[in-house]
Amino acid sequence: EGSECSVFAENYACNDISYVVSKELMPRKHVLRFDFGNLSSYAYNDVSISACANLTTANQNSTLSASIINTTATCFNISAANITLNCAGFSITGNATVGLSAIYANSSNVTIRDCIITNWTRGINVTNLSVSSKAAIVNNTINNAVAPANASAGNDIYAIFVRSSNATVANNTIANLTAGAGANNSGLNVTGGMGGSVYGIW
Repeated sequence: EGSECSVFAENYACNDISYVVSKELMPRKHVLRFDFGNLSSYAYNDVSISACANLTTANQNSTLSASIINTTATCFNISAANITLNCAGFSITGNATVGLSAIYANSSNVTIRDCIITNWTRGINVTNLSVSSKAAIVNNTINNAVAPANASAGNDIYAIFVRSSNATVANNTIANLTAGAGANNSGLNVTGGMGGSVYGIW
């Protein structure tokens, strides 16, 4: 995943704190490795995002840096394994289009945390995961999950939907769910097998 380069300082010595400045040329996960004789240490960075995106790089932590207003499509599609989406308290606001999710994940070992999701028919949708996969939905707020009055049967709304054999859904706040005449609403729907935990929902 990208090129590798190194900087070597021969006979380096310092009696104080040293600093290294690294400039990102691409908005993606980077790792710095520091070798001191036989010792190695690593510095990791998270990917900062400020707009809706497809998260397709495995083993990546993405942190939202601004609130998003999205009216045309599902905002975040997560399709790679071991991804964390941390909204850092920022909001994702939709326009209540039937069938759209603020966050949709179809992969294993996904964590979604600290998001404020408003005006979507489907808030967080984590589905089609393997039996051994894990999902964590933590510290999110889903407000105004709304379907239009003419929404038909099958266009159900839900704040959180998780299909996983090992799911943790913790400390989420859900408020104001309103379905159309032919649709059903669900604050929390967890399915897919044993091995998970559900707590902290109110």
